[in-house]
Amino acid sequence: MKNEKRALNFFVEKSLLKKIDDFRFENRFQSRAAAIKFLIEAALEKGLRPKQ
Repeated sequence: MKNEKRALNFFVEKSLLKKIDDFRFENRFQSRAAAIKFLIEAALEKGLRPKQ
């Protein structure tokens, strides 16, 4: 099966976007998308769950 990419669009608060961008630049990611993918994959691998 071919590895097809899909677009994912969503809105975030300005404060969250700043945190993402700070993380991106501190860790030298090439793009915001790369940083977001890393954060999502890391959370899923660790089995993180929302606070209830």
